[in-house]
Amino acid sequence: MSTLKRIVVFLLFFQFHNFQSLAQESPSKELGISMTGLDNFSFLFKKETGENKFRRYSGALFNIVAVGESDDIINQIRLGLAIGFEKRKSISDDVQFVHGWRPSMNFIFNSGNSFFNPGIGYILGFQHNVADNFWIGIEAIPSANMIWTPDSAPTVGIEFNTTSIAITALHRF
Repeated sequence: MSTLKRIVVFLLFFQFHNFQSLAQESPSKELGISMTGLDNFSFLFKKETGENKFRRYSGALFNIVAVGESDDIINQIRLGLAIGFEKRKSISDDVQFVHGWRPSMNFIFNSGNSFFNPGIGYILGFQHNVADNFWIGIEAIPSANMIWTPDSAPTVGIEFNTTSIAITALHRF
């Protein structure tokens, strides 16, 4: 079974089980995935810090690539970590507007070269409550990033494109 199928089965398992007996008067938590494609996803963990305020942690090992023929093989591994500060505003009973700041760090290892890529983005999205304790959403995170390599001066860029639009699936417990 592929990794993506295992993740989907894991999330569906949580969707059909109610863990209310475990919940007390503590802040709610959410666990899920965010995908911008079948080859680029991250895990999300969110913890409520106040009314309609969440701290979100996302991390990923993504874009493992091996391209080329014989001696020209290029290997690439990207690791990412982001901590966001999310605010929510109800639009209807089942739909919320989600927004907030999200600093991030990415590490890229590519055929002997390494890159450090810190950035700051702003979360803009919507999420819909489709079942008890299960949310799906769509979000974009326009961001400004710096790319730094040990052998050169840092470069700064701004990113916003359709490949950065993510679909999220979350279980609240």
